[in-house]
Amino acid sequence: MTNAERLIVGLVVLVGGVVLFSNLAYCDDNTFFEKNLKKNLKLAEQGDSNAQNILGHRYSSTRDDKQAVKWWTKAARQGNVNAQCGLGSMYALGRGVVRDYKEAAKWYTKAAEQGNVEAQYNLGQMYDTGVQDYKQAVKWYTLAAERGNAMSQFNLGLMYYDGKGVVQDYKQAVKWFTKAAAQGDREALFYMGLAYYNGEGVLQDYKEAFKWFTKAAERSSEGALFYLGVMYHNGEGVAQDYKEAFKWFKAAGVVHAKAQCNLGLMYEYGHGVVQDYKQAVKWYIKAARQGCVKAQNNLGAMYDAGKSVVQDYKQAAKWLTKVAEQGNVEAQLALGVIYINARDGAENYEEGLKWVRKAAEQGHMVAQEGLGDLYHIRSVPRDDKEAVKWYTRAAEQGRIRSINLLADIYNNNRKVIEDYVEAYKWTLLAKTNGEDVTELKNQLKAKMTAEQIAEAQKLAKAFKPKQESKDD
Repeated sequence: MTNAERLIVGLVVLVGGVVLFSNLAYCDDNTFFEKNLKKNLKLAEQGDSNAQNILGHRYSSTRDDKQAVKWWTKAARQGNVNAQCGLGSMYALGRGVVRDYKEAAKWYTKAAEQGNVEAQYNLGQMYDTGVQDYKQAVKWYTLAAERGNAMSQFNLGLMYYDGKGVVQDYKQAVKWFTKAAAQGDREALFYMGLAYYNGEGVLQDYKEAFKWFTKAAERSSEGALFYLGVMYHNGEGVAQDYKEAFKWFKAAGVVHAKAQCNLGLMYEYGHGVVQDYKQAVKWYIKAARQGCVKAQNNLGAMYDAGKSVVQDYKQAAKWLTKVAEQGNVEAQLALGVIYINARDGAENYEEGLKWVRKAAEQGHMVAQEGLGDLYHIRSVPRDDKEAVKWYTRAAEQGRIRSINLLADIYNNNRKVIEDYVEAYKWTLLAKTNGEDVTELKNQLKAKMTAEQIAEAQKLAKAFKPKQESKDD
């Protein structure tokens, strides 16, 4: 499974047309602006819960929150389901009262237990994104979803998709996405596309994915616009068409960080558009400011190389640091090189060593060899034992230069030899790669038993790099 592009699905509660939680529903269909206000006020004062509820809606819509709470409270205490739902929203947002999730849950629950679908959905939202009790969220979403509430159907699908409050189950997720999508829910349409794109809960089918993404894109889903760009770029379900890809990325790129990054890539390499490094930098900056790791890395590389921008190692270090801190080995190595070579204006050997080591410890072959170089060539005093350690790790991945350097160190500093079998193995491999190590070979053999020599020869013959390597 690939990492899915996730849209933020938040809380929405609307009371009287005012956003309370994101994506919450109206608590009833009563008009908020009753023509005969005096009559309703009189009825409300006489204890009529319907009139009290209408006043609560009216005051909520005009932002007189204290009056809204007053009348909704009176109606809610008499069991008016819509007033209970509205009052729960006021407590959830802290409108007219001090925010109190427990009180909100109490009133939502009263309405939900009477079968109010909107309250069931709102209660699910509160447990999902507020207090975060995912099992309770699933319970209430399910009740509302089974009664046809599209937003609950989508969010229930999302709970199954992410495995929140339930065992992750893509088939169940698709089941509920399908129901919500049939009612035109934009995010459900997008996730149907995602399911077919990734083969989650359904057989992978790029043509089906394209169909669903198109429907979601028609409803302005940024995620769908982005994926249509991806599919045209990669030729997935449609003929590869960089110009079409550029069009869709541009449509999504108003706010979508990955679309912005892809626009930067297309401008940098001239895919579907005239190559333009300045435009590439522009889009990388937009994406980088939103935290897009690839854009930050590419932007750092462009400042490092002076590509369409004035070469600026401080800017390069700034952006590469953001990426390196997230564990990106290429950025860690590039950042280390900037510091070690004093490209930012002041040499910082220890900082550079730190970043090269981080990349090397993650298995980056070039970083491992570079770390060996630092200990063998740059370190004061020189530390050949540490150099051998890192050259060996690079050599095990097939780095030819590191194999030869191991033989060279062994040839010039016998004190670092701790394992004659390993040393002889690398010497034999270095010979294979054109390094003249005849003298070293003879000296090692003189200190080894016949069994050790045979073992080293066997290891050298059986040696296979952990990965294919071509030295730079």
